[in-house]
Amino acid sequence: MKKDPLYFIAILPPEALQREVTAIKQQIAQRWGVQHALKSPPHLTLQPPFAWPDSKLGALKESLRKLAAAQTPFQVDLKHFGAFPPRVIYISPVANEALALLFQELIRQLEHDLGFSDPRNRRPLRPHMTIAHRDLREEDFPEIWAFFKERTFERRFEVKALALLNHIQGKWVVDTTFPFAL
Repeated sequence: MKKDPLYFIAILPPEALQREVTAIKQQIAQRWGVQHALKSPPHLTLQPPFAWPDSKLGALKESLRKLAAAQTPFQVDLKHFGAFPPRVIYISPVANEALALLFQELIRQLEHDLGFSDPRNRRPLRPHMTIAHRDLREEDFPEIWAFFKERTFERRFEVKALALLNHIQGKWVVDTTFPFAL
């Protein structure tokens, strides 16, 4: 029996910033062999990966379209690097009320429109832009984290859309973007 495809919902930074963050991921892959983060574009996850049937994909997209159409663009500031020891290193967004509100609205919208509820969403939102994870070995974490923890990284971007990503042949690809009202 065919499994339902996997999706996740995220915010993607503009292309130029995606290229910059991807270059950091590539540096990690070349220097330490940690490559898993390269399987997705740089992003801030709002809804972690979930299985969703093809027969209900139209309803999911319509729900996300409605949610996005009710949003106005907002700024996200990225500041430096962070970690969830011993396996994850990321770029940190500054605490952001608009981002937290969007997350809460997304949870409500998916529950209301689709009856979708994910127990992971009961935890507080901890947005981050992952640059190394999964295949980062615990014994390599201290060296990689030491390399990044003192580095500076400060960027700002405007959030103008939600993105639905689909897991295809081992990589996450953008399926659809849902623009905010302008």
